[in-house]
Amino acid sequence: MNFLEKIRPKEKLKYLRWFDILIVTCIMFGIFIVTSTQLFIGLLQSDPQAIQDSAESMDITSDGAAYTGNFTLQSILLIIALLYLLIRNFDFKQLKIRLHWSVIIWIPVLFSIIGLFGDLVTTVSGEYNYFDPSLFKYINPIEALNKFLALSPFAIGYAFLNGFYEEFFFLGF
Repeated sequence: MNFLEKIRPKEKLKYLRWFDILIVTCIMFGIFIVTSTQLFIGLLQSDPQAIQDSAESMDITSDGAAYTGNFTLQSILLIIALLYLLIRNFDFKQLKIRLHWSVIIWIPVLFSIIGLFGDLVTTVSGEYNYFDPSLFKYINPIEALNKFLALSPFAIGYAFLNGFYEEFFFLGF
């Protein structure tokens, strides 16, 4: 029995074993777990240099969230995770990943409801009154549309990749 026969079951896996979940978690989120832990420890130690070093190690201060470095990294990690699951003979057909047109309507509606709830909590807590009538004259819906249209196609693609990346793991497995 060779190595591939040992790690690849003959029947398709309907459920991942604990070590499969651990391996996929390490593949997909290992570097992010390490970086966020370094940042947290730096905050606990009140060491600004440790925070800056951790941020520079991921190049998040100069590269930004929607640029090629993070896009490439997440794409590679997703491909590695999918290859691992293919080697383990995981049954991808059982995942309930379906795209419906109603999603295009529900996403902005839910996002708006959550935003309004956050504004309500902030207003009730006394931090800031988002519902002050004097603020309404500064609201410009066209400006929100202009900011969305100013996004690069790459930034929009990265947003979709990042959303799929996380939901694939948390809802798929």
